[in-house]
Amino acid sequence: MVQIDQDSLSGTYRKLFDTIEGRVDSCSTDLFQTVVEERREQLCQGLDSFKKPATQDRSKLSSSSVTVSGKTLKLNQQDRDLICRVSDITGINELQCSLLWDTYKHEHPELGDQLKDELLCENVELMLNFITFYMEERLLLLECIASLERISLDSQHPYAAIAVDFMGKLKKDSREGRSFAERLFAQYAQLTRSSVYSQTHAFTAWPLFWAKQNLKEQKGLLEILLLFSLTKPFKPEFVLNIIQELESDSFGTLQTSGYLLDKEGIVIRESVTSLCILLSVNIVVPPGLTIESTLDPSSLNDNLLDTPNMICRINQLALFMGTKNEHSVFLLAWSYFLTCVDTALTAGANIKGYEEVQLLLDGKQNLSSNILIDRPVTRGTDFEVLQPQEPSITQTANMDRTFAGRALKLNVFGVVSDILEDEVCSEEDTNSYGYRSIMMHLLQGFLSITRPLFLPLESYTQLMEATSLLYKNQGTLCHIFWTEHFNPNEHTSLISTARGRFPVFFNDLTKLLTSLSGSVDEDAAYKGESAIKVFEYLSCLPTITVILKDSVEISAVEENNRAIIYNQYFINVTYETNHVLGIRIPEATSGALLSSSQEERVIQFSYEYSGWHLMTSVLCAFMQEYPNPLINVKDDDDNLKGGNLTTITLILELIHKLLLHNPALAKPLVEHVEVNAAASIKNTPCPVLISTLCNILTSCSRIPSPPIEIQTLALKSITQLLPSYRDEVWGYLQTAPLLPHSNASKSVSVKFRAPSVYTPNSATQIQHIVAKTECTTGRYTLLIAFLDMVHELVKDIQIDQLESNENRLTGIRHQAQIETLYVCLHYIMLDVFPSYSGWRYKKISERFLIGIKVLNIFIDILQHFGELGVNSPTLSMGSIRNGILTNFLYDGGLYHVSPLLDTISEGANMATGLYKINHPKEAERCEKLTELSFMFTTLLLQHRLVEITRGTTRDHSTFERLMLESAVGSANPDFLLRIAKHINYRHNTALAIQATNVFILLCKTTATWKTVPNFVQFLGNSDQAQIIIRSYIRTALDHTQDDKLLTSIWQLLTILMETQPSLAILFLDCGDKVMPSPKSDTRRSAQNNTSSFSIPATRAALDILGHWETLSVMKPTVVSTVLLFLTTFWKTAFDHYALVESVRSDGALWTSLEKILFNISNEPDTESSQSVETNEKTQHEENIRQRCLNLSKSYAMRIIAYEIHLTAGKQKISSSSGNDYPTGLKNLMQKISDPAKLSAMRKSYLKDNFLFKSFKIFIEASSAHASDLIWATKTNTSGSAVLYEFLKGLIEQANAVENAALSSYSILIHFIRTLIEDWIDKHKTILTGNDMTAKKIYSAQAFDILTSLCGLLDRENFALMNSICDRTSIRYHAPLLESIMLCLRTLSGTIESVVSTNNGAVRLQTCLSSLTSAVCSSFHVLVIKAGSYSAPGSKIEESIADSCIRDVTIVVSLLEELIDTKYLIPVDVWLNIFIRHNTIGSLLDLFYGGTEILVNEVERQLSSSKEIYSFSITPYARTALYFLITLSNIPKAAKRLVSSNLFDSLCNNSLTSRLQQGVVDLFIRFGRGSINEPAFVERNPLHDVWCQMLCVVSNVMRSIGASELILHQTVNFMQIYGTQIGKAFSNANGANDSIFGLTPSESLSSPLLEEIKFINMIFFSLSRSLDRLSDIATNLFISYKDCSLLLLQRYLYFFTHPSHMQAQLYPVNNVERHLAEQFSSTESDKEGETVVKGSSQLMKSILKTTMVISHYTLSSLLILTKVNTILLKDDSDWPYGNTIIYPDMRVTMGESASFGTLVEYINAGMTMLTTSVDNKEEYPVQEILDVIQDCALLLVSQSALWICKPDMKKESRLEIAMDNIMDIVEILNKSMSTFNKLDENTPTLDLKAHSQLINTLRMFLSVHFFTN
Repeated sequence: MVQIDQDSLSGTYRKLFDTIEGRVDSCSTDLFQTVVEERREQLCQGLDSFKKPATQDRSKLSSSSVTVSGKTLKLNQQDRDLICRVSDITGINELQCSLLWDTYKHEHPELGDQLKDELLCENVELMLNFITFYMEERLLLLECIASLERISLDSQHPYAAIAVDFMGKLKKDSREGRSFAERLFAQYAQLTRSSVYSQTHAFTAWPLFWAKQNLKEQKGLLEILLLFSLTKPFKPEFVLNIIQELESDSFGTLQTSGYLLDKEGIVIRESVTSLCILLSVNIVVPPGLTIESTLDPSSLNDNLLDTPNMICRINQLALFMGTKNEHSVFLLAWSYFLTCVDTALTAGANIKGYEEVQLLLDGKQNLSSNILIDRPVTRGTDFEVLQPQEPSITQTANMDRTFAGRALKLNVFGVVSDILEDEVCSEEDTNSYGYRSIMMHLLQGFLSITRPLFLPLESYTQLMEATSLLYKNQGTLCHIFWTEHFNPNEHTSLISTARGRFPVFFNDLTKLLTSLSGSVDEDAAYKGESAIKVFEYLSCLPTITVILKDSVEISAVEENNRAIIYNQYFINVTYETNHVLGIRIPEATSGALLSSSQEERVIQFSYEYSGWHLMTSVLCAFMQEYPNPLINVKDDDDNLKGGNLTTITLILELIHKLLLHNPALAKPLVEHVEVNAAASIKNTPCPVLISTLCNILTSCSRIPSPPIEIQTLALKSITQLLPSYRDEVWGYLQTAPLLPHSNASKSVSVKFRAPSVYTPNSATQIQHIVAKTECTTGRYTLLIAFLDMVHELVKDIQIDQLESNENRLTGIRHQAQIETLYVCLHYIMLDVFPSYSGWRYKKISERFLIGIKVLNIFIDILQHFGELGVNSPTLSMGSIRNGILTNFLYDGGLYHVSPLLDTISEGANMATGLYKINHPKEAERCEKLTELSFMFTTLLLQHRLVEITRGTTRDHSTFERLMLESAVGSANPDFLLRIAKHINYRHNTALAIQATNVFILLCKTTATWKTVPNFVQFLGNSDQAQIIIRSYIRTALDHTQDDKLLTSIWQLLTILMETQPSLAILFLDCGDKVMPSPKSDTRRSAQNNTSSFSIPATRAALDILGHWETLSVMKPTVVSTVLLFLTTFWKTAFDHYALVESVRSDGALWTSLEKILFNISNEPDTESSQSVETNEKTQHEENIRQRCLNLSKSYAMRIIAYEIHLTAGKQKISSSSGNDYPTGLKNLMQKISDPAKLSAMRKSYLKDNFLFKSFKIFIEASSAHASDLIWATKTNTSGSAVLYEFLKGLIEQANAVENAALSSYSILIHFIRTLIEDWIDKHKTILTGNDMTAKKIYSAQAFDILTSLCGLLDRENFALMNSICDRTSIRYHAPLLESIMLCLRTLSGTIESVVSTNNGAVRLQTCLSSLTSAVCSSFHVLVIKAGSYSAPGSKIEESIADSCIRDVTIVVSLLEELIDTKYLIPVDVWLNIFIRHNTIGSLLDLFYGGTEILVNEVERQLSSSKEIYSFSITPYARTALYFLITLSNIPKAAKRLVSSNLFDSLCNNSLTSRLQQGVVDLFIRFGRGSINEPAFVERNPLHDVWCQMLCVVSNVMRSIGASELILHQTVNFMQIYGTQIGKAFSNANGANDSIFGLTPSESLSSPLLEEIKFINMIFFSLSRSLDRLSDIATNLFISYKDCSLLLLQRYLYFFTHPSHMQAQLYPVNNVERHLAEQFSSTESDKEGETVVKGSSQLMKSILKTTMVISHYTLSSLLILTKVNTILLKDDSDWPYGNTIIYPDMRVTMGESASFGTLVEYINAGMTMLTTSVDNKEEYPVQEILDVIQDCALLLVSQSALWICKPDMKKESRLEIAMDNIMDIVEILNKSMSTFNKLDENTPTLDLKAHSQLINTLRMFLSVHFFTN
């Protein structure tokens, strides 16, 4: 098995860093510990792990191979030259450089041909890229240490324990007398004094690059030291060393290479300075140091406070500082530290060792410059190169205050603000919280000993700014402030001071409260609490400070030695408007005079008011040009007048932040303002705050240069109020001037417009502001706020949709909202999204943010808007959704979709670059944008798939084509390659998953194109394709990867085999023609590195299955997906048969399948496993595992089934041979074939539908093709016994199942049906043989199965009865009934064996009677279902209707079988069952309803405007008629049919009117019909039904025709349909024959002949009761006689002209066409050509039918002419009026039959008989004999009537006799001679009766006409 390459986790420091940061999902804790421990030695050395060049090491490069760190590297001369060159430039050791070069090549396989250059060392671009890689590795080494330290501080991190242990080892590592931290700081100090190599200046940009790299390394080292200092204080000696170094390099400002820096470099240096300052603060003022700290002399110098000598030495250093601003923060920290020391000394008097410290505090310390160390050598700086000889700060008493004063002079709070605004404290920096905590502790310490009230105004302002920056967007720090630092009763705190100066110093309090409102990402435990605190704090302010105008009259009194001021009249502080009350101080309110100047009267009144009210008033004033009345306070900054835009901005920002951090405050805030600020009478019902915000947004549009920031904040606040105040916000937005106006010049997919939306001046709209202002400045705050608003509108409108369905007024409002949303989306889709990526940006993160927000909007719409109203004439949610889909899929061009394609192509690369430059937040945004791009693309392609499923007429979409044709930086399309490359993206597995899903969808959608594109051409060149393929397989092979990623990859490989076989073969083969065995594969992978990784996908699948036990629990979906892959691999075997051959021989496959199949014991008991304690998540996971386990077993069985099919097909072997199956499969089958295992599998697998379906397929395939493997045992090689027991178990299981799903039960019944057929097949030799004992055994088993099936049918009827009105198809009816039918029919041949057993006859009759009853019940219900499903307007699916048809057919067939006499059920028994279940009534209903359905279907299809090429009918009527035909042949049943109104059904149905009109044609012609493409011809199904109706009537007449009632009803039937009958005779006599020669004639078509035959049969039956019908059927018989005589003449022509008859045959279907081409004999002529002789098989069939018709016709005429009376009675009783045959020997076509016709009939018949006897031709002998006999009888009887007819003249009678009698005698004699000859030559023919009749006729003629 191939092992996971740990090099993928820690091969480079970049990979190690990604692994530590958790950007690699496949790393377990054990593996994590392994990879970090492997790097411990290098990490312990820090940057010193990168060694210096060495001559000895360079000499080792002279050979072609070199060993470094245990790895052998092969180097050519070009490699060696480049390594030496890079070593000279960078100063890295040559051997290390070799290893790095090898790693670099491995990490960049795309280098390709560049490595073949002869002079690599002159390839500047390649060399600089490699150097950059090396420099990044140096930085990432430091990042790895910092990341491990951060993890060690997070106890919740999964790697925390490992990191704590690892970092503990690093920190304890002491070398050369220095700790790990000290060594790192020494490296920092060395870097500040490093200079670039002079020889490297050949590269123009190298010095600057090196200088920046130097600073980045310093920054990395300082970050580690800061993290170390946060957890444990450094030793005082180390603290001193740090302060010494920081003083010497002026906190990182002095750099030896500083002169090389550009602007970017200076920014990095400023970050280094910030880190130096933070480090100095944290080591001097650690988190535990407070004003209450005490001294502990016994601490053994563990901390600075308890080390007086170090305090003194550091103080000396501090005295030499104070000349630069960067010193100020440390001086402030040292001031606080000294205050803490002073306090501790005061609290603990007489502590020894602190004498010098006391002198220090008193300003009496002895100083020496020896404490200073040398500064870095610099140039180009104004800083002192040499150390100062005298201190910069003069010692005085209270040195702590002195240091604080110097810090204030050096602008300390400004420096703090600069640090907080530096990159190191930005939200993107992972250490930001720690750095801010340092500053928070310093400021809180300072404020604990200093009252901000007494600070200089400038310092106070800077302190407020710094404090605001400190807490801004810092949820945790804000929570600490409100819970630990805030004291509402403290009046000297910073916040109280700001409140006391409000609103004179308006912005200070506003800004501070904004920063203290928390953050979006606050911890859930206290989320939103800070915002509540701010809201409450500002809701009730106890004082208000104002500067009174001179006109305001006040009075002063002295109280408690203080001047108390009282106002004489009320004081207006803010303006009052129509909507908002102003702030008014009531008269006689007391206040304190704060100002000492006579010029201004600053008074703090004790007046309680709402700060929100005041701020709302200010916002209202912002919109008023002439506020009135005037206010009584000075407002020089225009704060209260609303004229200060900064103030307005800060107020709006406060409202926005408050609602952002706690959306639940929306209603309380609005209601609070409404209660406190709203005027008593308002012009609008809208709440004051909402109307104010909306008016601000509107007012800004009137300003020539609108304030973007104010607009942005107002829009954000309105958006945040939307969920709570929907009507008000929606109402404003419909007329908001900011709303974008639709760009009519650009097309849009949505066909609607929004005319009701207000469209103001275009210059105020969002699109113009963005284009003119934001695109110019590169900041897009307003656009981002607009996108947020639109997204909220999208969310809100979904809620409103539910209400609009219930209320009409709400519906109108909803329509207006839709129109408003449409305008916004139109702009976003057609203006913003296509072009945003090309705009100018100051912050690249805004570009990503815009894309994220736009895609979120699109995705939300596609996922939640649905299809409701797509076809509505007005705008709807569905039409908006459809517009987006259509725009991107079809209507949009490259301009519209290119941002999507570009992001997918380059997003991951951009994110990787951002990670490399340590911008993780921006990288994550870029990742998110890329992920959303994939998600949106997925939704588009999924919709495309839905359209394909629905039958779209579009072959492909524009979007798909653009994707495949897209070429990014390449001449050839490479978009698919770029998608596939995401498999190598390490930082976020979601991208790889999404990319793979898009790949899958592209495979599915393009598979439906007319010309399916070959994806191989889109994966780059051969090398690129191989790299991608190997990456996919390498990932798929790694079972530790994310389960979703593994699942998606295996799904991709599966779909490739189905849609892209040429690409799939590359994955399956992967360069190996023969798959290696596991051992050889492992050996090969150990020898080769990963670049030659070439394992085929099938090998990877088998390796994954090797981890089945673990994966089935942890990642169950992976196993089932891998098995699906293998299933598809076998399913598409003919695309890669050679590979299948190699895989099937691998025993590991069958071993894995065996483990999966036999894992029955792991299945949980569904009842006992669901305990109360099991939580919902665990239960869900367990359900997934169980479902995947079932799927795995299912696919395993399907693989076996496919293999059995393949092997059987390959060898064409019988089912009894299994020698060609793989050994592993045979071993597995032998285990499965154990009856106990089969039984266990059967019982287990029935629990799951799909599973069980696969088990059925597997058993069926095995039974059919590998019977000897699945059923055979040592004692029974045929396997019938095992199969019988298995089958019995299945039936018993079916009987025992309760509440089974219909689908599962259906599979079970189908399974039983298939196995019954196999079981019967195994006994075919017994059934056809003579072994009675075996037959007896079989009959017993068959009867046993039949009995069980009957019981199952009883159970099923309950489900059937309950499903009458259900649209669910009960698919197991037909297979169950077919199973019964199979057993019943095979049992019919061995009935004797069943009957011969004890009580066998009784048991058989009981069983079959019960079966008949159950089937009758089913039939009754099915007839109702059939009518319901076929009713007009029924929406039943076609498959369900077809299932019902099949059910009806098999039920009818089974009933027909059961009433067969061979089953010994008496007619009375089954007829009583029929009566009990109304079976005959249901049958007639089925016929009646089926006829109606049939007529409607025929008419609908013939009247369709579309051309049809096939006819589809429902066969209910035909099925019913078949059963009626069977019943009508049984007299008792026929009587019951008649009594059940059979003739009413036959004479009154949907076909009746058509038959009465004679419009039911023989055939239906459809299709276009032309010379080249004749019309299609099919038999008319209505004519078929008519013929079956005739057959039923004929059978009834034959069975019980003696009944008077039946005779009359039959005559009525014939008279009703007389027109159709007449049409039939007309067609039979050639009415439709062509006049152009011998062409096919409908008169010889089998449908017409069938119709004529049944008509003649009915007339034959009627003629037998002629005497009883003389009153009602005379005309009927006369018409019949006329038609029949003409027909006889026509048939005679065909009999005497067989070649003509052959030419005029009319085959109506494929069977008849085939028969028409099959002739009795052929021979070759002289030229060797085949000559056909004899008649075709079709002609023989038609000839027989015409003979039958002739026989019935002649027989009927004989009866009608009363031939018996003529032949047997005296001539006086003869019916002389019955002369119907013309008395001459002429035969004329088109005329009635004559004596000659009958004579020729006899001659033709005798000719056929002679030919048949001579074996020259096959003719229907019996039918011919019957016709000869009929003709002879009719000829003799008619001649006798004519000759003896009394009403004719004697001359005429004599003439008839003379002309005909001798010919008649001659033909009779000839017939007699022929019969005698045939009797002699063909003893098998029984001609005695015919000979006797001919002889009798001769005697009759002799007696009557030849006597005397």
